Amino acid sequence: MIKVSLFSRILAHLPREKFDTLVKQHQSDKYSKGIKSWTHLVSMLFCQIAGAGSVRDISHGLRSITGNMHHPGISGVPCKSSLSYINQHRGYEVFKDYYYVLPDHLISRHSFARNSLKRLKRKIYLIKPNE
Repeated sequence: MIKVSLFSRILAHLPREKFDTLVKQHQSDKYSKGIKSWTHLVSMLFCQIAGAGSVRDISHGLRSITGNMHHPGISGVPCKSSLSYINQHRGYEVFKDYYYVLPDHLISRHSFARNSLKRLKRKIYLIKPNE
C-alpha cells in the first residue's frame, strides 16, 4: 500500500498543465539551475499550510512527508540556501497569474447546487492567511 500524504492530495487538485503554461509564458525557469517553479510553489504552499516560520522549517518539513516525493510532483527537497535564494530572485508574476487561474479551474471541476455560487462577489482565500 502506498502512503500518500494529505498535502499531496491537496496538490493533486492543482492544475499542473496550466501552471506549466504560465511558467513558459513568464519564462520563470529560464535561468534556474536548481529549483524549478513548481518546486518553489510546492515549498511555499507547504510553508503556508504547515505554518512554517523559516526556510529551515520548510526544508525539514518537506523531508518529513511520508511517502515518495514524486507524489507532490517534485524530484527532491530544496535545501535552505536554495529556498532563500529563489525567494529573493524569482519574480512573483507567475504565481500571481496562477492564483487568478485557480478559481475558474476549481469551479469548473465541481458542480454547485446553486448557480449563485458561481458568481462570488467577495474575496476567495485558497489558503488561510497567517494571523
